[in-house]
Order: sequence, then structure tokens, then C-alpha cells
Amino acid sequence: MITLFGRLEPGVVAIGTVVGLIWLLVLQIICVVLWCKLRRLFRGKGGGDLEAIIAGHGSELDAIRRREADTKETIGRIRHHLDRALSQVHVVRFNPFGAGVAEQSFSVALLDSTGNGVVISCLQSGDGSSRVYGKPIERRSSPHRLSPEEEKAIAEAMKIR
Repeated sequence: MITLFGRLEPGVVAIGTVVGLIWLLVLQIICVVLWCKLRRLFRGKGGGDLEAIIAGHGSELDAIRRREADTKETIGRIRHHLDRALSQVHVVRFNPFGAGVAEQSFSVALLDSTGNGVVISCLQSGDGSSRVYGKPIERRSSPHRLSPEEEKAIAEAMKIR
């Protein structure tokens, strides 16, 4: 055999052939391992191809985004209603007529988080009669004159968080 380098020895050819066959066997093992991994990857949902799997995930992602938008809208509505709900409540008991009557009179402030609502006062007299007054409250004040107890009930109610 004539080569570029001269005559090759049979031992060199045999060693080259064995190394080549070992290399071919290693490559074959690598191909089988990769083939098994690809089969597992493409098995997915009912054996569909990767493109179908990705498209399915895209559809699921779109549905999740729609649900997220709906959830954000619902949370916005709930927050709006909660801001207007009566959440700031405080009662002040007092004795408006001096001795003889326990602190049976009271003022209660029923307000939302912005200070809007109503203050209700009940004045209990010594003879057993009582009077009830209600006043609208907007932004912590009223167009009607407020008693010190009513003002205190409003101030204490707005401290609650």
C-alpha cells in the first residue's frame, strides 16, 4: 500500500481500525441516548409533536391572562365597595345631664374609610325619656353643629385602620 507517508504497518492499520470502531460505538450510544430523550420529550400530551404542545401552552397562557384581567377588575370593584363600606365605627358614652343618670347617653360614628357616613346620638334623661339625633357626615364634618361627644366619636372612628 502506498500512502503519502510511505508504507503503513499492519499493526498501525489494526490499531486505527479498532480506535475507529470504538469511536463509532461511542457515537452510536450517544445517538441512542439522545433518541430516547427526544421520544420522552415529544411524548407529551398523547404523543403530539412539540409544536402542538407549545401551541397548547400558548392557549393556556392566554386563558390565564384573561382570568388575571377579570380578577384584577373584580378586585378593583371590591376595593371600590370596601372604600364605601362602613368600616370606621366608634361609640362614646357620656352623661349630658349631670348627676343622677349613669352614662346611658351615647354618640356612635358610622363612617367609611373616607370619613363619610352618619353620627347617631341618643340622649337619655333622668326621667327615663330619650332623644335620638342623626347627622350626616361628609369628609369628617357635618353641615349641622356637632357636639363634643359626636366630634370625639368621629375622630376616634377615623383612627381605626
